[in-house]
Amino acid sequence: MNSAPTLRKLQLGIGKIALLPRRLRIIFSVPGWTHLGETDQEVVDGWTGKVVPWCWRRNDQLLFADGEFDFIFSEHFLEHLWLDEAIFLMRECFRVMRRGARMLILVPDADLRPVPDELGYPARASWEEAGKHKTRWSYRSLPAIMEIAGIQTTLLRYYDSGGILHDRDGWPRNLVNREDSLIVGGVKP
Repeated sequence: MNSAPTLRKLQLGIGKIALLPRRLRIIFSVPGWTHLGETDQEVVDGWTGKVVPWCWRRNDQLLFADGEFDFIFSEHFLEHLWLDEAIFLMRECFRVMRRGARMLILVPDADLRPVPDELGYPARASWEEAGKHKTRWSYRSLPAIMEIAGIQTTLLRYYDSGGILHDRDGWPRNLVNREDSLIVGGVKP
């Protein structure tokens, strides 16, 4: 009996693992995940995964082969990039995705909260710090940059400009730590 091949999954911008709920530490430890992000992690219960040191910079390239991944996931990372950096990263994601690969991107929704995060949040951080929010995303702008890169998109959870919440069924809620986000799914045709 042949076992199914392990799906290759890429997480962009994993933050502090200790802040993740235990259920996510276990999910993200399953074989097949490659996590890019902060490497100064403390050892925590339920985590057996590995993190590859990574800090995205203008004109960087993801150090993976074309078509290497079946799934790309990012939660609350893209807001820390300038718009041109985010577009270039989406192009790189398209390159490393195999045909039919899926993507799930979560960012703070510029239309979600009664008082959305200001551009430049947190105010105490300099514009050069990785923790600074450099771009605000809406249900129009995030799919647009994904589509510029060639990724077909589906809005999964978002507030429209009239303040109405749209929340589709069928997306993998088990992967999500912050459900009160703008959530966009994608696929490489």
